Amino acid sequence: MPPRLAVHVLDDNHARRAQIARCALALGHHAEVYADPAELAAHAPQDGVVVALEDAIQGGVSGLIGLLNQEGRWLAVIATSSTPTIDKAISAIKQGALDYLSLPLDPDRLAQAIEAVSAEAEALQGDRSRKVAARARLNALSTREREVVALMAQALTNKAIARRLGISPRTVEIHRTNALTKLGVGHSIAAVTMFLEAGEAAA
Repeated sequence: MPPRLAVHVLDDNHARRAQIARCALALGHHAEVYADPAELAAHAPQDGVVVALEDAIQGGVSGLIGLLNQEGRWLAVIATSSTPTIDKAISAIKQGALDYLSLPLDPDRLAQAIEAVSAEAEALQGDRSRKVAARARLNALSTREREVVALMAQALTNKAIARRLGISPRTVEIHRTNALTKLGVGHSIAAVTMFLEAGEAAA
């Protein structure tokens, strides 16, 4: 049995939320319930597993993960559906869900899913959390500052960046300095590392 986890139940139906929460509690976990993704994101939980009704998530699973990412969070997501299909399951998994369950939930199936997902999430947590934190910091940059950091990641000098952007080397230096300050780093290598960790290299 996995250690006691926080299970964040996201469902727009009160009765279903209560049923899933009772299942989680019976399995020895802590349960929190939310009626919509905005409520979950507002609480921005730092750990645990999200059990989310697919139909209650505007923008699908990827939309929910994106909403949490905006708060600097990454949590494992188990998608649920009262009208499951193979196509829906494949879509949810492709969007980032680590499992897909049909409703009403079978307690044994939920237990298996939480155990499997929590083990996988532990392996992914460090990498995903660093990526989310890096993206959150990069989002604080202006468009021009972000362009400068992107070109720094290509190992271009200030003069080369200036030519590429059609601005002066001095202006590049100002944007570089501002970017380092906003990212909370002391040198260009750290800024480039953060940019690459965020998965922005192809942007």
